[in-house]
Amino acid sequence: MGRKKRWWPWVKWTGLVLGGILISCLVAAAYYYPKLNPAIAAARQAQVIAKKIPNDMSEQKFARGQEHLQQLQAELSRADQALARTQGLRVWPYIGRQYRAVDDLLAVGQEATTAAGAMVDFAAHLFEPFADRG
Repeated sequence: MGRKKRWWPWVKWTGLVLGGILISCLVAAAYYYPKLNPAIAAARQAQVIAKKIPNDMSEQKFARGQEHLQQLQAELSRADQALARTQGLRVWPYIGRQYRAVDDLLAVGQEATTAAGAMVDFAAHLFEPFADRG
């Protein structure tokens, strides 16, 4: 019986600490989720637009491909701006690493979109003499 009482304070404090951590995580999730939702929506829309670009190129619809690239760049920029509102996530141990990876991925996506725009422009000029031949 004496042994049980000796361990009770440790169990109580461990439960309080774990409960506090859990409550902190739930509060952070409730705070950051509405801020992350626009970034998620913009990333999903960017994914839908990005899937259209290869079809435009294979059909030699370069003007439509350029429009889709501009829309893609706008969506990536919108996602980046929405993600920037959640800078506090950078300091969390596991989530911060994921945050930085997504931030880097959006930056690479914007650069790749710019490069793809130059390639589409080049292809449009390259195939322009053959456009009336079908």
